[in-house]
Amino acid sequence: MSSTPVQLAIEFKGRRYGGIYSVSGDLMIARIPGVDSRSSAVAGAGQEELARRLFDEILRDAERAGRLAG
Repeated sequence: MSSTPVQLAIEFKGRRYGGIYSVSGDLMIARIPGVDSRSSAVAGAGQEELARRLFDEILRDAERAGRLAG
């Protein structure tokens, strides 16, 4: 069973990003359009909390790689 995609506003270093996540079975796919995407097993974690952690990872990795507009 899959969930309807959910959009969350993410703030990272003073900028706002729109993150989107959905869950299918025990897999979550999180993406920030124009930046990157990530997936993770849900494994009992709260969905919104897990999505926010994945969005933070996406943005930190994009910043390290120089892919965020500054």
